[in-house]
Amino acid sequence: MRYLAALSVLFALFLLPAFTTAPTLQLRSLRLGPQNPAEISLTLIIEDKKAKSGLSTVIHKSFKTGTNALDAMKSTVVLKENSGFVTSICGVDAPAGHFWGLYVDGKFSKVGIGGIKLAANTTIHWVMTPIKDYGDKDKK
Repeated sequence: MRYLAALSVLFALFLLPAFTTAPTLQLRSLRLGPQNPAEISLTLIIEDKKAKSGLSTVIHKSFKTGTNALDAMKSTVVLKENSGFVTSICGVDAPAGHFWGLYVDGKFSKVGIGGIKLAANTTIHWVMTPIKDYGDKDKK
């Protein structure tokens, strides 16, 4: 009888959990780029260090090749624009004397966001910029 009781305890402690607990598998996703060759990867960086709103975010999203960058922005974050000139991103308006500076792949953009077509993997970086620094090649 003791043998049977001991066997029951061992079964309950060691073997029963193996039959009743579903196996768990943890996977980590590592996305190196779009899986579809007709897509590109957009990295969107938004920073406000000058007006001190605390806004700082990085977003990664895939789009079809040829997507207009303004349309990509509108489908990703809340923004206000006037004739292609972005005046507010994520609810943060550019204060007096500042504007949202647009950098594409690390270079100050000479065209507005509406004039950019996403043709390759792209990084768009918005930086709150004092008007006096307009066109400065270095991110502020």
